[in-house]
Amino acid sequence: MDSFNYKQLQHVHVSGLKGGEMTEPVLVLMPLFLMVYFSSVLRLSTASDFVFQFVCLVMPMISNVTLTAKYSYVTSCTISGLLIVHSLSFSPSNVSYLSVLSTCPGPKPSWVTSFRACTNLMTVVCILAVDLTIFPRRFAKTEDYGFGLMDLGVGFFAVCNGLVHSDKRNIVKEIKTVVVLLAIGLSRILLVSLLGYYEHVTEYGTHWNFFITLALCRLMTIIMRYLRLTNFFLLAIGFMCCHELMLSMGAEEWILGGSPRETFISANREGIFSIPGYLTIYYASAAYTKFMCRKKLLSLMACTTLMTIISAVITVSCRATVSRRLCNLGYISWTLSMAGCCILILNGVNLARKQCNMPVPGLLNLINKHSLIFFLLGNILTGLSNFAFQTILLSPFPSYVLLICYVLSVSSIVYVYDRTKEYSAQLNKT
Repeated sequence: MDSFNYKQLQHVHVSGLKGGEMTEPVLVLMPLFLMVYFSSVLRLSTASDFVFQFVCLVMPMISNVTLTAKYSYVTSCTISGLLIVHSLSFSPSNVSYLSVLSTCPGPKPSWVTSFRACTNLMTVVCILAVDLTIFPRRFAKTEDYGFGLMDLGVGFFAVCNGLVHSDKRNIVKEIKTVVVLLAIGLSRILLVSLLGYYEHVTEYGTHWNFFITLALCRLMTIIMRYLRLTNFFLLAIGFMCCHELMLSMGAEEWILGGSPRETFISANREGIFSIPGYLTIYYASAAYTKFMCRKKLLSLMACTTLMTIISAVITVSCRATVSRRLCNLGYISWTLSMAGCCILILNGVNLARKQCNMPVPGLLNLINKHSLIFFLLGNILTGLSNFAFQTILLSPFPSYVLLICYVLSVSSIVYVYDRTKEYSAQLNKT
């Protein structure tokens, strides 16, 4: 197919999508979080450990968003059943579940690392999968309103950053991170323009992308810290109220409407005007971490359950108007409720292992350690895959093989990079 017709096909492929059910993303992600239980015993000391963890963690995720997407409920229930049976049969008898619930995970709980790594992994899988026909359209980003698995991507990244917020970080290093993210974002815009790579303009805007949103959100957190505004709960409420007021005064109709993109602001209205919403998610997550860091596992799970229910109730009341493009109250509450469910699953896995802080699987540790490199490689290889193949035209089997090879390549490059760094560090010591 010639490039012009193929671009039209790409536009149809990602346009006008309405998403699926509100709770479906949790069912899709659940196998990934549950498999942490079975792969937590391995580090990544050998290549065979890497392969085993790839099969345990990544393959279920790939299958659940492609070939077995219709059976995510069955898959989740099956893995849950196996986990419960294994826990009851092989968990240490000298440790009680009550004693685990009475233990404090500490200031650096393992579930935070697992959640951050799983979010990165989920995003890297989906950014290529969305260009394949085996990826259900209900999982792709919605056009205006709705619940799509990929809609959670940038929201979950805001949660991840909020969970590890620290006022003790060096501001100069934080500014350097902002500069790096902006440089990556601007480079991506330039490359997309030069290479004629297809971009759906209503996703972020004409001259905007994920990296610029992350950079400006981080810059805003630096400014808030410099101004000594450290009450995260009040900051979250403040940003949310200002954002909802702005949307109610006509911004919602303007952002979602088909008005011309003649100026920089109008051309990038989705990216610019969603920032207060993502800051709300960030500070709500930071407030959660600050409140829960000294709590026992039982209190953590109880409070997380309560906050998840509250967020879910708000989401249901805003069901018809949940919009990632607006990052409105409905989207914020939906993102926080889905994140809460994932956190509960990970802490449930800890409980099943009878460990308050279960070891993080080596592959997830690796992804978390080199998160930016992992994500950048995913973006680069996604672009290369789309240039090498007309991905939308691929049949199911080649699509599935391509997706596996792509994620395996990204993971392997990061694995080799990490091994090389460790080897060099050992040589320097000697």
